Amino acid sequence: MSYRECALRNEEGGGKGMTLGYHFLFSNWMSIDEADDNNSHVSDPAKPNLISPFRGPTLGVHLTFSSCLARYYMKRICVFCGSKAGGLPLYACMARELGEQLARRGYGLIYGGGSLGLMGEIAQAALAAGGAAFGIMPKSLVEKELPPRNLSELLLVDTIQQRKSLMLHMSDGSITLPGGLGTLNEFFDALTSAQLGLLSKPCALLNVGDYFGPLLAMVDRCVAEGFAEEQHRNLILIEATPTRLLDTLTRSLSTEVR
Repeated sequence: MSYRECALRNEEGGGKGMTLGYHFLFSNWMSIDEADDNNSHVSDPAKPNLISPFRGPTLGVHLTFSSCLARYYMKRICVFCGSKAGGLPLYACMARELGEQLARRGYGLIYGGGSLGLMGEIAQAALAAGGAAFGIMPKSLVEKELPPRNLSELLLVDTIQQRKSLMLHMSDGSITLPGGLGTLNEFFDALTSAQLGLLSKPCALLNVGDYFGPLLAMVDRCVAEGFAEEQHRNLILIEATPTRLLDTLTRSLSTEVR
């Protein structure tokens, strides 16, 4: 059964609760309350996921999704990355290594929900290493970014803005890998949220092959010209390998006051 067919069944069946466009994806059809009390909400990789016909208000979805994550992981890391593989094989290699490292260290992965490019590489690596990958995707991108059927959970939302906001709020920190304009937008959303004190969470760059060198030079120029503060530049955690970056991020998380 396709995602479109599931969505149509959802609409025809009539949702339960407020209709705000949020959907949970489970291996079994169940209500949000049932899912929160039942470990079977984590998908069996051998079975296709189905969009649940039950919907709820933003707060209810936020709390339920977060509680599902918290049941398995004390910490969740949001990863922003490209839906394309990029020009160097090294990008995909580092994405896979990061996914594996997240799983081995007991972190839950929250990402954009796609199966293409670096998104797919990191999610499948985390799952293959015994971890969990939780996707958040606008409904309009389902047929373009093709969510994997073996995700632990997938949350469909209405807009790109909702995806970014939920990814940041449901995680304990963010890591940005190489990507395109959308990825850069997500990184700066995370950074400015930390700068303004809206979120007190680590904001990291995996600087594979010095991909972010020019971006960091631009940030340094902003500081030099008086448009940004050095303390805000220092909010960016930067490493070239997943192991070193996660070591740095873990130390930062251990000192965070939430």
